[in-house]
Amino acid sequence: MKINEKEPFIMVRDLEVQFRAKGKVFKAIKGVNFDVLKGETLGLVGESGSGKTTIGRALMGIQPIHDGTVYLENNVIGGKLPNLNFMNKKILDKISDMTLNINASIVALNNYIKSAKITYYKYVENKNYNPKTNELVEFTKNDFTLNDNTNFYKKISTNDWSAKQFELVKSLIHSNLKSLISVINLQKRLIRFVDNLSSYIPEIDPKIEKSILKKQNETMDLVLQTKKLNNQIYENILKIEVIRKKFRRKEYKSLVDFFNDIFRILKDVTLGCRKSSKIFLTISDNHKMNVALSSCKKNRQKQIQYYESLTSVNKTEFVTELEKRLTKLDGEVEMSKDSKAINEIYQKTLNEITNLETDTINEIRLVEIYRRLLNNDEVPTIQLEAIHELLEFLKLPAIDDVIKQSKFFVLQTAKSRRELKKRMQMIFQDPAASLNDRMAVGQIIGEGLENFPELYKNDESRNAYVEFYNSNLKEGQEALTIDKVKDNDVKQFLIISLLKEVGLLSEHLSRYPHEFSGGQRQRIGIARALVMHPEFVVADEPISALDVSIRAQVLNLLKQFQDKFNLTYIFVAHDLSVVRFIADRIAVIYHGEIVELAEANELFNNPMHPYTKSLLTAIPLPDPKQEKKKIHIDYNPEEVHADYIFDVPEFVEITPGHFVLANSREFNQLINK
Repeated sequence: MKINEKEPFIMVRDLEVQFRAKGKVFKAIKGVNFDVLKGETLGLVGESGSGKTTIGRALMGIQPIHDGTVYLENNVIGGKLPNLNFMNKKILDKISDMTLNINASIVALNNYIKSAKITYYKYVENKNYNPKTNELVEFTKNDFTLNDNTNFYKKISTNDWSAKQFELVKSLIHSNLKSLISVINLQKRLIRFVDNLSSYIPEIDPKIEKSILKKQNETMDLVLQTKKLNNQIYENILKIEVIRKKFRRKEYKSLVDFFNDIFRILKDVTLGCRKSSKIFLTISDNHKMNVALSSCKKNRQKQIQYYESLTSVNKTEFVTELEKRLTKLDGEVEMSKDSKAINEIYQKTLNEITNLETDTINEIRLVEIYRRLLNNDEVPTIQLEAIHELLEFLKLPAIDDVIKQSKFFVLQTAKSRRELKKRMQMIFQDPAASLNDRMAVGQIIGEGLENFPELYKNDESRNAYVEFYNSNLKEGQEALTIDKVKDNDVKQFLIISLLKEVGLLSEHLSRYPHEFSGGQRQRIGIARALVMHPEFVVADEPISALDVSIRAQVLNLLKQFQDKFNLTYIFVAHDLSVVRFIADRIAVIYHGEIVELAEANELFNNPMHPYTKSLLTAIPLPDPKQEKKKIHIDYNPEEVHADYIFDVPEFVEITPGHFVLANSREFNQLINK
């Protein structure tokens, strides 16, 4: 087996597969990335429902791909072309939703605080608090004060209307945290794709690539900033929840202490929400430029008109406004020192504008003066400079249009898809279900040759048949020459040869699938895939339904064919010990995500992810006594990864070639181990 470590043979980028059931969407595969080298066997391991088979079927084009791209030797063979504008719009939509959420949180938070203040002033200070006017009026007829000796738990409840407001705030902030994680992942995907793109596609102007990266990184910095802020907000909300639970358990001896604890944290939550609301608006303004930069040619003019309206002034309107201001200043009886200075600036500006030949003024300095006249600070100076730069880039060719025309991102034609069926084959998990019971074995294996006659109608196949025929001549038989060869005989020869290779006999050609055992049916499935002379094979749990004695035969058969034809495999299985025998590298999958990827021996000798450790301890030991002593590791993601909502995990390289899905806390633990 020869593995080419220089160039990936198969590249999977941001693969996402969805299933729909009863109007709900289930993400089976969640943005998976990996490479498969030429001549390599990559094992995909995980429990049932983890998404192993779905990945294999998606690569083969059997399962529709919702998002992401599959490449074969740098050519797109499946999925969707990366669309920067679509991803940027998706980010902008999420930012808009989060802005609405944070503003709704502020309203609900104010309602909760008002309710808490009413309760506090009534039972602590015996005063009636009016939240609309902030007025306090002392109760004269009744004394509602609850001192520490009073059983105040009977009077005050934490499960009233205000509790619903608190739960609403918690729910909205939690939703924002999840959306922020989604935005961060989308931003990383965008930056990863655009970075160094011009070196692959020379038609892309390096200036626009640099500009896009700059704006995307600016958005990323702001998103990370607000993520950190929302983490603090949510942590404080959880602290309030602990205080409320403590109150419900009647652990507070003082009512004043309870309210002091609540109000102290509520102040931080309120300030955090207001600050977050402002940052979201800044992110939105900044990211609209990303949408403009990645817009297609037909939408460019709208973007140009919009941003020109922000950075330009109509000369006539400017002159009219200046003359109006000058008339007002001239009407003052006694002009102050400041008024004289302003009058001088206005007069000088008016003279300057009057001498301009253009009808539209674009100079930043003059636009700023006009906006000050109107008290319009909608676009700050720094933003004006950025918009001017943006307008220059909007005149360049649209990056998405250039990408679509690139040779790297040309979608498959009918002819190229047909060619792919030869190059890529799949061995299915269930040999009985994948074979047609109405077709004889010879027809099943020969079906591919019927559809692709060029596989046997060639001189190489004819010469192989002639050599076989002449080496098995009986006495008196005449030697066969290539000009007398019949193509049907060549086809039959190839089918029989492969049937013998997988350990079956030529007389089996006329039999039907139901007449074979499970192991024999799987061998037929292997022969059907290999008769096409593929370069890449997805082996979907080819031994899971087989007896233990047959499993070794099938595994040896697959390795034998890999060595003979230099095949590239993706081997899907449950059992790590089986994959270790055949795979060069192993990817461990949990709930549609790759959580660990390493060379086979490295993964067994140094497992890092808790789920991998759990799978390894599930492998039974031959010695029953040792098996009883073995400590089994249970994987509980809610407990092990409780901080993932605050600290986003990334697929990071711990040691050369060993990748793990881990957040910064887990990364530091693994590095310092």
